[in-house]
Amino acid sequence: MLALVAAPAAAQLAGEIALDSDLRDRGHSLSDGHPVASLTLSYDHPSGLYLNGSLLGIVKDGDPWILGGQASIGYATRIAPGLSLDGGIARSQFSSAYIGRPVHYSELYVGLASRIFSGRVYYSPDYYRSGNSVLYGEIEAARDIARNWQVNAHLGTLVYLGETPVYFRDQQVDWRVGTARRFGSYGVHFDVSGTFTGQLAGPYSANEKKTAVVVGISRAF
Repeated sequence: MLALVAAPAAAQLAGEIALDSDLRDRGHSLSDGHPVASLTLSYDHPSGLYLNGSLLGIVKDGDPWILGGQASIGYATRIAPGLSLDGGIARSQFSSAYIGRPVHYSELYVGLASRIFSGRVYYSPDYYRSGNSVLYGEIEAARDIARNWQVNAHLGTLVYLGETPVYFRDQQVDWRVGTARRFGSYGVHFDVSGTFTGQLAGPYSANEKKTAVVVGISRAF
């Protein structure tokens, strides 16, 4: 979304392969602390339509596993100089390599982005289990601090709309801060993320750390 604010309209197909020490989302590990390899493809059309898809893999107990995949389709448009509106639907699907059983959920989202800040609100009717309706809101910031150097930050909160499952808290707040460096088509990043809750909640590993450091390397093509 941040790139859309300044970029000229042009169809673009892009890809990236990456290796990260952990796969963390909304303050939790989605790979039980295992390193994750990913392949991501994205397509942006001049009309504003875009598609993204990622395939995720890990090595667990000495064997390779397909961890799952994530995909989204949406539409983005400028509504003012330096400001864009974005909305779409996302799907996440994970195999039993994640928490011992397959899980999946869909989300509708809408958001705004400026040159530095962006924010989105997500709604899911089946978050990890059928009937778990949730709202998730996030605010993110990214800024170039030197040539090929960027710092970024994230703050999000998840709220259940109906009865909260016994293994979740009524509200979860997560955060992330990080930095990234580009070397041509290669990139490295360093992130620290976690939650503000006193105890981890949800269908995650009991061994998961409340705060974690993630390092990764990627190559764009």
